[in-house]
Amino acid sequence: MIEPNLLTIKQVAKRCNIGEKVVRELIKNGVIPTIHFGYRTLRIPSDRLDMALAKITTETQSRKDRKTNV
Repeated sequence: MIEPNLLTIKQVAKRCNIGEKVVRELIKNGVIPTIHFGYRTLRIPSDRLDMALAKITTETQSRKDRKTNV
């Protein structure tokens, strides 16, 4: 089994071109999954991040399609 690449909040923010506060908010809302190592240390598996971003993109596109069809 290949181990997933684990990213920090800073790395996710840079990769997605968003702020660290936005990443923390997405984690808090359960949009981005995390793995906790102790009380304060967490990492985001890159493969699960990609799946979460794909889901967000699909949902956003689907909302846009519904608005244009109304």
